[in-house]
Parts: sequence; structure tokens; C-alpha cells
Amino acid sequence: MVALGLEDWLDERQKTERAEALLLLVSTELASNRSKIAEEIEYHREMVEPLADRVRVFREDGEFSLPDGWEGTRPIALASTAFQLAVSSNLLARLEPTTALEIASVYELIERSEIDRANLSLATLQTDFRDGDRYLRLLSYAVVQEVSRADTLSTRLASASDLLEREITKL
Repeated sequence: MVALGLEDWLDERQKTERAEALLLLVSTELASNRSKIAEEIEYHREMVEPLADRVRVFREDGEFSLPDGWEGTRPIALASTAFQLAVSSNLLARLEPTTALEIASVYELIERSEIDRANLSLATLQTDFRDGDRYLRLLSYAVVQEVSRADTLSTRLASASDLLEREITKL
């Protein structure tokens, strides 16, 4: 009887250790995503006004040019592998509902952002390059949207990270 109880206790302890390890991976992934945003967002912020200026110049004298330092929209690719593993292993069910919901909603926001970015990229690629005004406006809009997405995601990632850290310390 004692041996069975000990075996159950050991089994539960192993499950808790695996859950904690996976939660740490999710926490690391959240931090990595925040870091990627912090590294890339400054470029996008720096391009907002110069692109708007290029649109104005084009409208005034028809001169098409891209701003100095332009390197494309440089989409910020965020990871979700650890989160997907946590979902597939039903780990989120072990968390407080508010924490699980916040983490899941952050990753849903990441997914929607990627879809929005892909749709905007497609619209930009399908633009007739002879329509310089439309092309420059789409590029300008894409950069403004990247900044907006990054600001929103950075805040939400910080919130999810804080909640998850509290959960990890409870284990």
C-alpha cells in the first residue's frame, strides 16, 4: 500500500516537473518574442515619417523614390512552438483561467497579425508598380501597421509573461 502511494507521488512529481519545464519554455518564448520586437521596431518607427514624405513628394512632383535606409517592411517573425506544445499537452488547463486566457489570446493576436501582414504584403505585390502613389501609400501603411502591432504585442507579451511567472512560482 505504501509502495503504491509512493509510486503515485513520484508519478505526480514527474508530471509537475515536466509541466514546469514546459511552462519555462513558454516563458522563454514570450521573452524571446518581446526581444525580437524590441530589436526590430526602431527601424519601423524610423521609416514612418520618411515614407509619408515620399508619398507627399510623389503627389507634388511625381518623383518616385524610397527613403534612405529603406530595407523593406522587415516583418517581425515571432515564435509559437512552445505555446503549441503546451496546448497539445493540455498544459494550459493546469494554469489559472485568467493566465491561460491571456497567454492564449496573445498567441491568437500573433497569429492574426501574421495573417494581416501576409494580406497586406499580397496587396502590395499585386499593385501595379506604375501606380507609384498607391504603392508608396501601401508601404507606408504596412510600416505604420507593423509599429501598431508591435506596440500592442509588446504590452500583451509583458502581461502574459508576468502572469505566467507568477504561475511558475506556485508550482
